[in-house]
Amino acid sequence: MLEGESVSDNPFINKIAEMANVEFTEVTVPAYTDFVTKFNLMVSSGDIPDFVHCWSPVEVQKHGDMGAFLELTDVIKNSTVLSKKYNDEILELMKDEKGKIYALRTLGTQDPASSAVRKDLIDELNDGIMPITPEEWYEVFKKQKAKYPDSTPYSSPGGLWALEIFFNAYGVSIGTSGANWQYTNGKYINAFEAPLCKEAIIYHKKLYDEGLLDKTFVTNKLQDYVDRKNNKGVIIAPNNLRSVISYIGHYKKNGIPSAVIVPGPLPKVDDERIDNANVYSALGPIGGHCVSISARTKNKDAVIRLIEVLLSDEVANMTAWGREGIEYNIANNKKTLNIEKSTETRYRGIYGFMFTYGSEEHVKTALEGQIGLIDEAKRADYLSAFEVGMKVAYDQASKVPSVTPASFVQLLTDTVSKRTEALELSKAIILKAITGEISLEEYDVQVAEFLKTYKSITDEYNTKLEQAKAKYPNY
Repeated sequence: MLEGESVSDNPFINKIAEMANVEFTEVTVPAYTDFVTKFNLMVSSGDIPDFVHCWSPVEVQKHGDMGAFLELTDVIKNSTVLSKKYNDEILELMKDEKGKIYALRTLGTQDPASSAVRKDLIDELNDGIMPITPEEWYEVFKKQKAKYPDSTPYSSPGGLWALEIFFNAYGVSIGTSGANWQYTNGKYINAFEAPLCKEAIIYHKKLYDEGLLDKTFVTNKLQDYVDRKNNKGVIIAPNNLRSVISYIGHYKKNGIPSAVIVPGPLPKVDDERIDNANVYSALGPIGGHCVSISARTKNKDAVIRLIEVLLSDEVANMTAWGREGIEYNIANNKKTLNIEKSTETRYRGIYGFMFTYGSEEHVKTALEGQIGLIDEAKRADYLSAFEVGMKVAYDQASKVPSVTPASFVQLLTDTVSKRTEALELSKAIILKAITGEISLEEYDVQVAEFLKTYKSITDEYNTKLEQAKAKYPNY
């Protein structure tokens, strides 16, 4: 929220309350860094608000099974609004291993994965030719480092965060948490088993050894990463479209008006062994956030009305565009933002969480709001380049099915805990191999031991996968 704005008393939440015919007696929005602690305290105390929004559906399902939240299957089926938004397929995706739904997942974002690319540097260093493969990017990184020795072409906010862009390029699902289990060519494997995993490790080690990957990437904090972007010329980073859009104004406000940031293609190795599902991200049917209803609520019907309103087209429009005549105007059947007013109430976007903050309207308004910050003489060219990148992002997302048999796989609770342990160990192996703390031969030994130790997780994934294939033969 902006300073001076109240989360429980502002034009947008008041309108939502009016539409749902409810009254908000208390609205709590914990700081991002405190959210997990506050959530756990809330659940352990039993003092749970009527309505809860969070990004931990697994935790909500777990605590729902223990009696903290209402089971929602009948709520969804008996609601005209919810039953239209959440079909039988989505209901299955939301169920836990007992077939229960306590966490109503948000709708899938329409904001595709992309890469944020410094087009000005691509124009300067590579004759405007956008690299695709990791090796093509490597050549650009070298050119940048040669011309600007103090630059940092590739960086991370700490550990493996943000490095997934080039691991994915090799068809390897290694991300912030470590080596994931990935659905590849019809079965589950651990990322260490992906055909090109070691090549991806070697690629990152090469970048690290040559100073093209930030030497402090393991210990970086978020502010270090921002500094590398602002002052060290980070040339590519993974971002969804709205995040790429936000950097248009970010660079201008931080005194780097020469930076031209556009969505670039997600990198990909040209190798037939790679499954596109491990490179690109589909526009999924459900999002990672969820809402739930306290099992102790005395206002069940009111909470259901609130959820229905939050899923309405009117709220999607209001959180994206604002209010007609204030944040936007209509002329010749076209909406136009009032940039100043829209910026003043940009906090309204927080109420778009049922769309995972990424409806197509949110993407459109985000671009219009930022592109207006660019000098008018350059705006048309900038917008043209941006729209090319947006089209590529949507095209790449369309290469991956939104639902596969793997979408219906649910691990046992004990296995989920073991998987967390495995991810931590895998992350340590990967980081040590990239930084040279262990040799590539020792990497092979540790990976082999890892796969042996955690084979039971792979086996459970594939057992559940075969069950899903039998139950859902159309996928």
